[in-house]
Amino acid sequence: MKNKEHLPIFGIGPFLVVGMAVVAAIAIAVCVLLNPIVFLIFGVTCRKIDPVKFQDLPGIIMPSLGLSMFGLIGILNLI
Repeated sequence: MKNKEHLPIFGIGPFLVVGMAVVAAIAIAVCVLLNPIVFLIFGVTCRKIDPVKFQDLPGIIMPSLGLSMFGLIGILNLI
């Protein structure tokens, strides 16, 4: 007689693999979006739209170009 204890794993295994791949893809997307170079692009865009209103952007939104290079290294590392 066959052992029926292993049957559910074969039924839910593909869903677990696909689920973990989706979670990993979301985690990579979040890491890319929270990169300093993305904040630099966002800050420069805001300053181009209205320089007076966005002149006092905090450092986290408008980091220096040197700090954004660390973000570029991170993005290139993910590729």
